[in-house]
Amino acid sequence: MAAATTRRRNRFAACALALVVILAGAVSVAAAADTTDLGVSPEADTLDSGATTEVDVIVENADDGVGAINATVTLSNPDVASIEDVTIHGDPGLDNVTERDDGVDVSAALVDTDDTGRVTVLTLVVRGESAGETAIDVNMRALGDEDGAAYTVADAERPTLTVDDASSSNDSDSSDSNSVEEPVDDSEDDSGADDSGDAADESSTGGSSESSGDDDSDASTGSGDGPAEAIPEELESGGNELSTDRFSTLYGPAGLLGIVAIGALAIYRFR
Repeated sequence: MAAATTRRRNRFAACALALVVILAGAVSVAAAADTTDLGVSPEADTLDSGATTEVDVIVENADDGVGAINATVTLSNPDVASIEDVTIHGDPGLDNVTERDDGVDVSAALVDTDDTGRVTVLTLVVRGESAGETAIDVNMRALGDEDGAAYTVADAERPTLTVDDASSSNDSDSSDSNSVEEPVDDSEDDSGADDSGDAADESSTGGSSESSGDDDSDASTGSGDGPAEAIPEELESGGNELSTDRFSTLYGPAGLLGIVAIGALAIYRFR
């Protein structure tokens, strides 16, 4: 009887243990967080040396918020850029940021973020140091929701930053500004053209006046019926002596007889 009772107790204990294991498994499955990707989004992918840009680390598919973070953020080429500052979002109760030669280690707990959707958990300030390119790597070692369940990180983006030499960029801008053509002042050319035009007009006007003067002179020397007769050289030069032969040549025999008759009449009167 006692042996049978002992066997029953052992069976009961085994069943109870099996039930506990089954319930525990069910609870752990229900508490497991979803799989999510990590977005790494720089505000600008190109910057000058000495300039800074912000880079956000984003949980793409949060199911129950983000409550814990343990990550390392590194730059593949730390000579090109450096991480100057880190902001942990969600007002963490505990947080720690440790600098590395190539980046930072970040851990935080008791974080309170938005429960679902895209949740930004970190913002990094990256400074350009020298010309070149560098990739941003985020290694999320642990990521938990606000209930303590772990997310599975399927993929993390790896953007590349390009840093330009600020001095060469300034030289290029300066050369571009110096190469701008200055506006040409055409006022002098226009005034010269106007002066030459005025001179041409005056010349043409003067020519017209001279031509008009010549026409007037020609008109004054001629008669209304035809061209004027030529003036003898003796009369034109003002000479008073005119020989009988010259007079006969100019006026003919009739003129000569008229003169003789007038002379004879004058002598007769005075006598």
